[in-house]
Amino acid sequence: MKVLIIEDEAVIAARLQKQIGRIRPDAQVVGIANDIPEGRLLLSGNPDVDIVFSDIRLSDGFSFSIFDSVESDAFIVFTTAYDEYALKAFDYNCLDYLVKPVRDKDLEDAFLRFEHNLLSTRARQITSPLPGESAEEMYRRRLKIKCGKTSIIVPVGEICYIEYSYEMTNVHLADGTRGIVEMSLGSLAASLDPREFFRANRQYVVGINMVKSLSSTIGRGKILSLREPYPDVRIKMSSSSAKELMKILGL
Repeated sequence: MKVLIIEDEAVIAARLQKQIGRIRPDAQVVGIANDIPEGRLLLSGNPDVDIVFSDIRLSDGFSFSIFDSVESDAFIVFTTAYDEYALKAFDYNCLDYLVKPVRDKDLEDAFLRFEHNLLSTRARQITSPLPGESAEEMYRRRLKIKCGKTSIIVPVGEICYIEYSYEMTNVHLADGTRGIVEMSLGSLAASLDPREFFRANRQYVVGINMVKSLSSTIGRGKILSLREPYPDVRIKMSSSSAKELMKILGL
């Protein structure tokens, strides 16, 4: 995942970069622009950037002019100390609108929203595969995992859930086996069929058929519980992620 930051206050830009590195270690910040000309230069020079985190009021004008002059498929997350520009922001490819100071939880929700949009786009594309390409070929069907000193290859249908902890991506299978994959959680999630797997939060991907229940917790979040053989697993979800999962489940 490639990220661009447009922010004219160096301290705020550095703080945001640090937050991104903590919340999404696999994200690569390709540049930080502190004015409109530099923003145009970096955005046009990085056509494969995935997300732009942009302040709205810069020292030399409004960042909207950057996106008016440079074509980009990147999602935009506007970060600002003002909320009066929200309606105008959504005239652009705006994924989220975060009021400063940006909280970790709001930033995490923005990343999850990006991932859900990306997976939904791929799911729509699957209905129209390229000539000579079957729908199934668009997503991973098998996965190599390390179990101790042994590597095994398993069908993705045997995966119950995937957990990122202690800087490792752990895969938990239907027979109770746990193994490690040498991929970031984000990269692995993007390679799996979104009709079968769901990114619950920054730490977990779950098999949709493994979802047993969603229960309320203190605040606005939810707790996701899994079926056997992992009935004791409890996964915290934001309310927005829970709503997205409910839609996928048709509830």
